[in-house]
Amino acid sequence: MSNFRKIDFNNSKDQIDFLSLLEGYMLDPMGGLPVLTKEKKSRILADLSSMLHIKGFFSCHCSEPIGFILAFEVYSTFLGGKAYNIHDFYIHPDYRRLGNGSYLFEHFLIWAKDQDAVKISLEVRKDNLYAQKLYHKFGFDKTNPEMLFYVKTA
Repeated sequence: MSNFRKIDFNNSKDQIDFLSLLEGYMLDPMGGLPVLTKEKKSRILADLSSMLHIKGFFSCHCSEPIGFILAFEVYSTFLGGKAYNIHDFYIHPDYRRLGNGSYLFEHFLIWAKDQDAVKISLEVRKDNLYAQKLYHKFGFDKTNPEMLFYVKTA
């Protein structure tokens, strides 16, 4: 049985669970990043617990977190309202293809609607076809005109 709940970045159990899932995401082929150092973990938790515009949610199975969504609350000047950008979305491999991703995503969308969001955006790897299929299922599509995503490490 799954449930959806907000991540409390000041709660030590939530911190441990979040970092465990984040590391799983980073080591996943769709993440492709190295394991976090102890210092980086501390910084991430300190930053996330102090940033009011960060919204994080767990999907839990039998009260144990099995996935998370991390989104940033932003403002859409074009639409004139609150918007959310989903930055990270991860389900532990043992719980994939069982409806857990749909459950987490759907409940995040319901939560965002309750917050009067006018837009939700996300990015997805071109080779992550399973995620793209999930996003299409919930009405997401490429932007029109199609946008490019650029990044520069500071």
